[in-house]
Amino acid sequence: MEAGAVDAGARPAQGPAIRRGGAHLPRAQVAAAAAIGAAYVISRFLFIDRFPYFLDEGTYAVFANRAAHATQDLFYSFTIGREPLMFWLGIPWIKLGVNPLVSVRLVSAMAGLLTLVFVGLLARRLGGAAAGLTAAALCVVLPFFLVHDGIGIIEPMVTLVMAAALYLQVELARRPDLRIAALLGLVLAAGVLTKENTKPALALVPLSLLCFDFNAPDRPQRLKRWLAGIGIAAVMVVAATLLLRASSLYHLYEDARDDPLLYTVRPLGDVLRDPFAEIGKTWASYRPAFGGYVTIPLIGAALAGTILGLRRRPRLTALLLAWILLSLAVSMLFSTLPYPRHVMYVMPAAIALMAYALVEGVRWARTVMAPRAAALVSAVAVAALLTPALLLDARVLAHPDTTRYPGTDDLQYVTGTGGGGVWPAVAGAIRARAKGSQVPILTTRSYSQVLEMLLGPDPRYVFVPGNSPLAPRAQFSLDDEEIPFYDPDAVRVVNDGNFVEIGRYERPRGGAALVLSQRR
Repeated sequence: MEAGAVDAGARPAQGPAIRRGGAHLPRAQVAAAAAIGAAYVISRFLFIDRFPYFLDEGTYAVFANRAAHATQDLFYSFTIGREPLMFWLGIPWIKLGVNPLVSVRLVSAMAGLLTLVFVGLLARRLGGAAAGLTAAALCVVLPFFLVHDGIGIIEPMVTLVMAAALYLQVELARRPDLRIAALLGLVLAAGVLTKENTKPALALVPLSLLCFDFNAPDRPQRLKRWLAGIGIAAVMVVAATLLLRASSLYHLYEDARDDPLLYTVRPLGDVLRDPFAEIGKTWASYRPAFGGYVTIPLIGAALAGTILGLRRRPRLTALLLAWILLSLAVSMLFSTLPYPRHVMYVMPAAIALMAYALVEGVRWARTVMAPRAAALVSAVAVAALLTPALLLDARVLAHPDTTRYPGTDDLQYVTGTGGGGVWPAVAGAIRARAKGSQVPILTTRSYSQVLEMLLGPDPRYVFVPGNSPLAPRAQFSLDDEEIPFYDPDAVRVVNDGNFVEIGRYERPRGGAALVLSQRR
C-alpha cells in the first residue's frame, strides 16, 4: 500500500556500513553524500567569490545592515513591502564582521544547502536512496540553483520553505506525529516571514492526504493526530502573521502593497476577472528560465519521472505534480514583473521526478543488458541529459561576471543598470581620491546601494540627495546614464559646482555605462 510502503525501487544495501542513530548506512552512500556536499560548497564558493553584486543584493544588504545595528530597523524592509526573515538571518554574519553583501549571499548559500537535503529526502521517499542521492547531485549541478544559491536574494529562502514544507507534509500524512507537525509549523511560519509566494505551501496542505493511509486499522486515531498537527502548524502561521503586524512600521508595508512599482502582484479580483492578462509577459520571462537554467533534457527527465511515478507511486507523484503546477500557475497568473528566479520554487518537486527517472532508467538498463553494456549506455545517456546544464555551469563558474545568463537575467545581472560589474572599480576610485573626514557623494542618477555596502561600514562616506545640506560639499557624483529618472536638485548642484568626469565605467558587452565625477 503506497502510503505506508517501503520506498519504491529501494534495493538492500550491500557491503560495509556504518551505524548512525540506530540505522546502518552503507559506506558508499555516506561517501556519495559527502562528495555531493563538498561539490556544493566548492561550486557556490567559487560563484559567490566572483559574481559582481547586483542591485537587489545591495538593497537587501542595506536592510540586513540596518537591522544588525538598530532594533528599530528590524522591519526596515517594510519600506518596500518585503518580509524581513532573510535580512534577520544575515545579522549574525554581520555581527561577526562579515560585509553585509557577503552576509546575504551566505544566507542564500545555506538555504540552498538545506534545500539540497530536503529534495534528497523527498526523492528518497519516491524512489529509494539512489534517487535521493541523485536528486541531491542534481541540486548541485542544476544551473538554476548554481546561480541563485550564490546570490543574496530571497528566492533561495522561498525554495527552501517550499521544499521543506512539501517533505514535512508528506511525512506528517504518512505517520502523523506532533513533532513533525511542529517542524512543519516552523517552516510555514518562516514562509510567512520570508515572502508572499510561499502561500501555495499553505494552500496545498489538504492534498498531502494523498499520502495518508486510509486503510490503516487505526485510521481514526491517525486522522485525529493529523488534524491536531495541522492545527499546531496553523497556530504557528498565525503567530508569524501577528509578529509582522506588531511592528510599528507595518503601515509602510501596507502602503508599499498599494504601490504597483513595489508590489508587483496582481490583486485577486483582477486575476478572477481576466486570468490571462499577464500570461504572455510571464511566459516570455519564464520560458528562458526553463530552457536555459533547467534545460530541455532535464525537463524531459522530469516528464518521464512523472509518467513512471503515476504508474508506480501514483499518490505521491500526483502530489508532486500538484505542487509544480499550482505553484507555476500562481506565479504566471499573479506576477506583473516576472524574472526567471520567480519560478525557482517549483524545482524541488521537479528535481525529485528527474532523479526518479534517471535511477529507474539505469535500473531498467541493468535488467535488459549485460553489466558492461548497461554501464556504458547509462553513462552515455546521463551525460547527454546533463551536458547542456554542465556547459552553462562551466561558463558561469569560469566567467560569472560576463557570461550570458538566460532571459532577462542577463540585463539584470550583467549588462543593465542593476548589474554590479562597475562597482568595485568605482569604489576603488573613490577611496583613492577622497579627501577629509567626511565624503558626501551625490547620486544624480544611480542605484548606489551596492557601492554603499562596498564602501561601508566606513562612516566617512555619505550618500546624499541633491536637497541635502551636505550636497553643496559633495566631492563626487554618480550618473548611471540609462536610468530614466534623475534627481534634479543633484543635477543642479553638479552643474553649479564645477564637477569634472574622472571615470566612465561600462558594463560588459556594451551594457549600461556609469559616469563618476569629482569636484575640482
